[in-house]
Amino acid sequence: HRAYLAAWGIIAAAICLGDAALVRWAGPRLRPALAVCLLSACLVGLAATTHRRNEVWRTKRTLWTDVARKAPNKPRPHNNLGNCLFLDADYAGAIAEYRRALALDPHWHEAQLNLAITLEITGQAREARDWYLRFAREAPDAYLARKQAILTRFNEAP
Repeated sequence: HRAYLAAWGIIAAAICLGDAALVRWAGPRLRPALAVCLLSACLVGLAATTHRRNEVWRTKRTLWTDVARKAPNKPRPHNNLGNCLFLDADYAGAIAEYRRALALDPHWHEAQLNLAITLEITGQAREARDWYLRFAREAPDAYLARKQAILTRFNEAP
């Protein structure tokens, strides 16, 4: 984030060093041609890396797959990847990602609720009930209405 501002010093230094190298090793006739070749190579490299990064951002699923691969020990990427899989109706994949998020942080209330909903959709009502009640017990009061609805649904006391 905003690394491009700090990169200007590195870019200026690289240009100066490249120019000094061209002056030293290339004659006055070859210097412009070599400069154009080096600049072209840099632009092709930057274009290729930009294209590769744009492929990661193609969909939310590809983005969160990349994030979860690069940050395997953080629960949020796995929860968000689970959400993408859920929206794609890949419920088995979503359940696996929610479980991975909860293995990393057993008190991650969003993953608890997401897992409960997905388990219920896939017909695993008993385990879904357990996760709903765990969410209702552990989630902060910002989820008060949802917690009360869950407790009422399962006839549980707060």
